[in-house]
Amino acid sequence: TVNSQSGGSLSGIVNEVGPNGQFSSYNAVVAGSSALNAPVALRDAYGGYNTGMAIQNTTGNAGSVTLTYYSGTGAMAAIRTLPLAAYGYQGVYQGTDIPTNGAYTARITASAGVAIAAIVNEVTPPSASGAQQSTSYTTFASGSSTAHLPLVESAGPDGWSTGEGIMNTGSSAATVTISYYDPDTGQAMGSPVSKSLAPNAYWGVYQPDSGLATGRRATAVVSTGQGGAVAVICNEQGASTFMSYNGQ
Repeated sequence: TVNSQSGGSLSGIVNEVGPNGQFSSYNAVVAGSSALNAPVALRDAYGGYNTGMAIQNTTGNAGSVTLTYYSGTGAMAAIRTLPLAAYGYQGVYQGTDIPTNGAYTARITASAGVAIAAIVNEVTPPSASGAQQSTSYTTFASGSSTAHLPLVESAGPDGWSTGEGIMNTGSSAATVTISYYDPDTGQAMGSPVSKSLAPNAYWGVYQPDSGLATGRRATAVVSTGQGGAVAVICNEQGASTFMSYNGQ
């Protein structure tokens, strides 16, 4: 925990360096929450992608943390409860925490009197040379009815493509739509894609397969019907780099 001793305001990032050339970054979390949402939790998904979570107790109260994983249909896939010491840490690897390969969401909840902060690390399968890419994102204390994505690409001019991990954080089913817009004119482009998501369900959307023509770059808006809420991350991947950002 980083504090200002003089009452000033702080911001910070953490860079993570790992084996096989891995490098990722995340924003420091301002405050803990009693519950968090992770839109992407992977066990050997999409050809070998995995995730791990780092969970911090931001309080001086010892307690526990429960991770509940959900599938693309919103069905509960696994649940695990772990002790969490005062100001303590738990590292959880989805490659062993979830029994069946695939892509999931996770709901992370703290016991009474405990507030938590959490990040998710995503790791790609090794390349032929043994190099590995990685990226990180911060979890969401709550969802929103609309999420904005400043950059999405379908094998864009720079060769990059993007994919989104979308979680319905609401308590009822919601129709979720991704709409694309020309970055220069702001006019609608491509074809919107929609899906009905049950509560806690996962939806993975890859731009080369979903509504955006090959070679194009765009902005995107992820929206729900009235009363719906989603949490969204966007992964950007090139030939040798892997990055992510939270939809806002």
